[in-house]
Amino acid sequence: LAFVVGIFFLCGILSILYLVSKGRSERCECPVATVLTRFPSSLLNGTCCLNFTGSLFNHVPWAAVNYATELKILDLSFCNLTQIDSITVGSTPSSLQELYLGQNQLTTVPHDFLSDAYSLQVLDLGNNLLEDLPADFLQNAKSLRVLLLSGNRLHSLPSSVLRPSLQQLDLEDNPWACTCSLVEELQGAPRRNFSTLEGLVGNLTCVSPQSMTGRSVWSVQAREVCRLPGLTALFIVLPLLLLLGLVLCWCCGKSPLCNLTCNSCNQCGFSFCVHWCLHMHVML
Repeated sequence: LAFVVGIFFLCGILSILYLVSKGRSERCECPVATVLTRFPSSLLNGTCCLNFTGSLFNHVPWAAVNYATELKILDLSFCNLTQIDSITVGSTPSSLQELYLGQNQLTTVPHDFLSDAYSLQVLDLGNNLLEDLPADFLQNAKSLRVLLLSGNRLHSLPSSVLRPSLQQLDLEDNPWACTCSLVEELQGAPRRNFSTLEGLVGNLTCVSPQSMTGRSVWSVQAREVCRLPGLTALFIVLPLLLLLGLVLCWCCGKSPLCNLTCNSCNQCGFSFCVHWCLHMHVML
């Protein structure tokens, strides 16, 4: 019995040692920042972290990142970035988990940027000059935990970034336009819990439209900013009816059956046409 117990004890010790060693091998330690004036045209394979904080790149040839097939962390904060070169699908290493692009001067990102970042967990785009994001931005980043977008010029937000996996979402200090799409996305999405999302995001302030300026996004009701479908149809139909009435009035003045047409106008509710019909008849 003692022998059997000893075997189980030894197996337990070996299992613990294996898990510890595995955890150490998977952990990625970032080195001290390497400051450069130009982004490397190619990156060495086998590197898990690249720290270029404080460099002066101006732009990043994103295709070069593809060479670092084991890259997990890429830090490009404070690099004076104004542009990320056009992206080709498959240019993001599948191993990339954390990307830091904060404190730069990016005004936009390419349409397919990070479209294949399936393992991405942390993305920092805070304190840039971003005015909008691609419609399907981060659609495939199903493991995303942290998304930092504060301090930009964003008016709206694509629904694809509001992932259920998010544990931290920073959207503050943006000039949000409290339109129907934004309010419905933040407050009415059925796949998310409203109170949880509000607690996650915190307070957001409307900058436009003027009637909503200064209000909390969470206080705006959808009925205040969303036009009902019936009203939308009415606004489309009314000009057509008006045009039809004017054409009918014109025909009324031209037709020898003017009196009959004028009576039809009156019966159909186009009373404003009657005087016009008679006037046209007198002139003709």
